[in-house]
Amino acid sequence: MFRHEIQGLLAGFRRRARNAESAPTDHFVCLVPRLAQHCRYGQEQPRKESIKAIAGNNKYNKRSEGHQKVAQQEGLHHALQDRLRARRAAVAAALAEAQDTPEQALEGLMAILQLHEHDARGHATRVARLAVAVGDEMGFTDEELGTLERGGLLHDIGKLDMPASILSKPGPLDEDEWRIMRTHPQVGYDLLRNQPRFADAAEVVLSHHEAYDGTGYPRRLESTRIPKAARVLAVADAYDSMTHPHTQRPAMPPSLAIEEIARCSGKQFDPQCAEALGCVLAHALESEAHAAV
Repeated sequence: MFRHEIQGLLAGFRRRARNAESAPTDHFVCLVPRLAQHCRYGQEQPRKESIKAIAGNNKYNKRSEGHQKVAQQEGLHHALQDRLRARRAAVAAALAEAQDTPEQALEGLMAILQLHEHDARGHATRVARLAVAVGDEMGFTDEELGTLERGGLLHDIGKLDMPASILSKPGPLDEDEWRIMRTHPQVGYDLLRNQPRFADAAEVVLSHHEAYDGTGYPRRLESTRIPKAARVLAVADAYDSMTHPHTQRPAMPPSLAIEEIARCSGKQFDPQCAEALGCVLAHALESEAHAAV
């Protein structure tokens, strides 16, 4: 396991926060570098081709036509989903309001999001569980932990209004797509703020992509102006996102994810929250080791 790496990193959190370079504006861009994609085109074919080459080209053309049909079908699928997404958020809000208990409302919202984004429920559950553990490590009250848990479960609910073509894109997002993606905290906030049972979590949802140095979004808050629960949620969300596969990248080893969060401590992340995350993971490893004996 990576217990020794975590323990070593815990001692260097504050030192790395002071000495590290400025964090970039894009969320996670300091954690997961974007990979450039290169295409190579073949040279122009000779004017006279052999029969064998022509036959090969015909097979290639058939494959290309097949790929075009698949692309057209996927484009139609995304277009239909985008047509419905404007109504999806309104339906989700109405569904939540109609439920008798907060637990039923949460379940309904997560079920709708799961239909829209792969692993949405699993990611939300893991993030909420880790965030509550970090909050407990930092001495949150029971009421604060309840708000943090609801914020963790609903932090991505604004993605109901994101196009499926962006959520499932197998490569890096371009600037226009990032501009759309950065609206999801505001969309989530707008969905939750008028529901009394989730009003406390709405501000956490709005602020969970803010960066400690003020380079985050949507309001470019910094330091303690960012709600404490949102600062905790940021490190939990980052750790889970990095250690689980995504359409844009493979999963990162846990030890490397911890190292990246330490490197971004004081820039993207609150140093106290980053340190508390390391403590929680170290304790979990120690418990696991004792249980295995």
